[in-house]
Amino acid sequence: GRARVARATASASEADELAELLAQQVSLEVRRAYLELRGARQRLAQATKGVELAERSLEIVADRYREGLTLLTELLDAETSLTRSRLRRIAAERDMLLARATLDLATGDL
Repeated sequence: GRARVARATASASEADELAELLAQQVSLEVRRAYLELRGARQRLAQATKGVELAERSLEIVADRYREGLTLLTELLDAETSLTRSRLRRIAAERDMLLARATLDLATGDL
């Protein structure tokens, strides 16, 4: 009788503790995923600005090259810089998509 009730009470208490731990873990995972998504969005915005700056820089250098005011190496450097900026933006886009999927998974929306 009493031993059985005590065991059942202990089991219920352990189940409640386990449920609370799981809830805390899920909450932590959701928060972490949200913060990662927010950071990824910021990195994407910065990478997009970097591409815009590199495009403008290339336009300026290309104009100067056409006018004979700069060397081919400067033009190639500007093109390389733009390519690098675009690659950073692609990586930031990938990171944002992964972070969004991680958040969706953590919240059960995936």
